[in-house]
Amino acid sequence: MIDDTRAIEPVIVQDLPEPNYGEIEYSAASDRESLRQALLAADRRDLGRRFSLRQVREYAGVRELAPEINLEAITFTTNSAALEPSQARRLRQMGQLMRELVANDPTELFLIEGHTDAVGSGGHNLLLSDRRAESVALAFSEYFGVPAENMVVQGYGESYLKIRSQQAERLNRRVAVRRITALVR
Repeated sequence: MIDDTRAIEPVIVQDLPEPNYGEIEYSAASDRESLRQALLAADRRDLGRRFSLRQVREYAGVRELAPEINLEAITFTTNSAALEPSQARRLRQMGQLMRELVANDPTELFLIEGHTDAVGSGGHNLLLSDRRAESVALAFSEYFGVPAENMVVQGYGESYLKIRSQQAERLNRRVAVRRITALVR
């Protein structure tokens, strides 16, 4: 699905275009169409190039070219990657929309990002954030039929705190989704 062996230009961060959309709260998408528009927002720009999957995963400036859909209702208890059943139900609209986009275009690709708060060691938080992203991707796959091959999971640990705090903060223990299809095509 992704050919990361092709020649790709290096990323020069200062030359990247400014993202013209911010983080989108999944809960703020009042209907299915606004969520769809948020996912498709990156298609409205011609970036003049494409990126490798490695570049998307490693460079925040590249990732930010696709809007972040913050799954605000999906947060985790301290030191846990378990998704509560009530939270899995809240993924329904997003999961169905992802499945629909993949049915229309089998090359669709979504980045599922896991995050932690700043409590704990950096190494532990990185592993925990990976597990959180995996939990949500598994829910999308098992409950809503989103093919696993259309999702990339990546944990970022405490690197991108939503709430700047060194204390335990539930809103930092989160998962976000980005539709990165337009970046890697």
